[in-house]
Amino acid sequence: MGKEEYLNAVEAKVDQYGVAIQTVVPESPDSDGAGWGYTVGLFEVGHPEFLISGFPREIATPFLNDMASAVLKSGMRFDTGKRVRGLVQHGYVWLTHVANTHETLGVAHEILGRKHPNRHDAELSALQVVFPDANDRWPWQEDYGLQAATLFGPVPQGRLELKLPAAEVRRSQGW
Repeated sequence: MGKEEYLNAVEAKVDQYGVAIQTVVPESPDSDGAGWGYTVGLFEVGHPEFLISGFPREIATPFLNDMASAVLKSGMRFDTGKRVRGLVQHGYVWLTHVANTHETLGVAHEILGRKHPNRHDAELSALQVVFPDANDRWPWQEDYGLQAATLFGPVPQGRLELKLPAAEVRRSQGW
């Protein structure tokens, strides 16, 4: 599939579902760099996109879909420096601002430009969903256990907490 065909398919998903999930894999299998996944389309409702680093597609995609559904179906709003409970079984995740969306969210920029040619690229923002390791350590702490995860922005600050509904409730509400 060529680039235009691929972008058409992503744009169609955004039109149909309100969001598409894009994954980026390291350039070579021997690369130390982690892959990442992100949402495309939340810009349509004035919300930052979400990005997850260091997890395979089959793990990252459900998390990204849950976060996008919280925005699209429940009207929740998320911002940098927040802790979110209910996304993982125990504990919370942090949200931090993605510093350079041009390098990390290329397809989202392409779709924004196609759907809104007069909007400025700077309007596209993203929040990275940062996960603790099994010992509740974070990427900015020594001995963080998820070596594949990359932090694409500043270390989050703050304590404000948001809570997602339980997974069973989300599923029963069509998330």
